[in-house]
Amino acid sequence: MHSPFLILISALGYFLFFMFPLDKGAPFIPNSNRKIQSLLNILIEMKDKYKFQKAIDLGSGDGRIAIALTKEGFYCDGVELNKLLYKRSVGKIQKSGLGDKCKFFNEDFFKINLNKYDLIVLWQSPQIMSKLSTKLKNELVKGTLICSYYFKIPHLDEMHKKDNWHIYEM
Repeated sequence: MHSPFLILISALGYFLFFMFPLDKGAPFIPNSNRKIQSLLNILIEMKDKYKFQKAIDLGSGDGRIAIALTKEGFYCDGVELNKLLYKRSVGKIQKSGLGDKCKFFNEDFFKINLNKYDLIVLWQSPQIMSKLSTKLKNELVKGTLICSYYFKIPHLDEMHKKDNWHIYEM
């Protein structure tokens, strides 16, 4: 039999990590190495056409994608609202020695201006995609590439789809 205290702690943990307010972003679901490698392969294929200067992962979770991009030579930022995941990301990047090429921010990505980025990566919930679409249209410059895992971004023209990655160009 489980104690009420253990049940309460488990419910609180579930709430903190998975029942994140969906109007701010998606709950944390770790990206698999396969998903990350698929994204890297897509971007490597496109590197001749796109000269990526600065990338950002919107809702970066524990930093897996931002760190993988940095290891492939991208300058990348990550934005994560969950303070525990943000701290985990900062710890990982400090351990990797890539902190000069990758930064994490503990903020709401709707409050960050995205116009300095030419590559946007995200895996967000469908509940915020319309709001996010408006933000992207208002802030991104022509030629910016957007990679959205699994969910389409409304009101943007998809130029490519591979392995559940939807690719858009502004």
